[in-house]
Formats: sequence, structure tokens, C-alpha cells
Amino acid sequence: MPPGDSIPVHRHSQEEEAVFIHRGTLDVQLADQHGRAGSGATVFIPARTWIGFRNPGPDTAEIVYVFNEPAFARCLRAFSVAPGRPYREPGPDSVQAIRRVCHQEVPTR
Repeated sequence: MPPGDSIPVHRHSQEEEAVFIHRGTLDVQLADQHGRAGSGATVFIPARTWIGFRNPGPDTAEIVYVFNEPAFARCLRAFSVAPGRPYREPGPDSVQAIRRVCHQEVPTR
């Protein structure tokens, strides 16, 4: 995750998630709590909990995330391409469909 980049606030309706911060520092929003997590930290995210990350630092952050639900692999495949093929950002309609596959919700404002 490059400096200044983020994973917008969202939640997964069925899956629990664990995020391990391998390198760097991230600002974390977990439900209504805000904090900072550095290298070696693990953030556990219960299902249906709002979560967001932002890299405030000058260096690239690296994370590893794990889901308890094997069906989440469908979501990762929906955002992926076969080896050797160029990646094309999905359009807004496709992103909404993929979010439904991922059981992912974004906040309504």
C-alpha cells in the first residue's frame, strides 16, 4: 500500500478477517475506534464490523489478510485476471456486483 493510499471503510456481512501488518504503519478504523498499527501487528475484524485502513507514512506498507470463509475466494477471483493478461479496473456496475459476491458493504452517507 503506497504512502497516502487507503482501503476505504467497508464491512463484510459474513466473513471474519485478520490483517497482519508485515511492513509499515497504518491508521486503522475498526468500528468506532481509531488507532495506529505498525509492523508485526494483527488486526482482527469480526463479521459486520466497519473497517478501513490508511497508510500515513512515507514508506510503502505491506499487509497480509486472511478470511475465515473459503467462499471469499470467489471475491478475490472476481478482482483478478489470469497470468499474463492485463488488469483492467472493473466499471462501477461491475464493482457493485463484485461487492455483492464478496458480501461487502460500504457505508451510506
